[in-house]
Amino acid sequence: SAAAAEKALALIEACTQRAGCVFVTGIGKSWAVASRLAASLSSTGTRAECVHGAEWFHGDLGKVNNAGGDVVVVLSNSGRTAELVALLPLLKARKASVVAVTSDVTSPLGAGADVVLSTAVDKRMEPLGLVPAASVIAQEAVA
Repeated sequence: SAAAAEKALALIEACTQRAGCVFVTGIGKSWAVASRLAASLSSTGTRAECVHGAEWFHGDLGKVNNAGGDVVVVLSNSGRTAELVALLPLLKARKASVVAVTSDVTSPLGAGADVVLSTAVDKRMEPLGLVPAASVIAQEAVA
């Protein structure tokens, strides 16, 4: 929704004004989209970094400012990726704001985020479910 997008942008703008960092994360195809988004944010002068979803549990969580002010954009088509859902309480403990980009706003990821941006696509666009082309394009469009 437009309201959710505006809220996400406000969180990112406030983060930038506080010299915080926008972290972008995902796993699989969502990680590829996350990498592109972090690069695009960096090119605008926004302090941004892409962290693979599995790396948070191997030392990268320490990159998030424990005093708050950082934003973590989490991309997951299903909103149920185990590593990303497990990450939510750890980010909240570090006072990070979480923006979820998912096709299922009622998923565990959506429920645990501060803002949810929907990437829902008609399932007929991916009839065999083998190549997530429509969901990746939706993530690219929203992110």
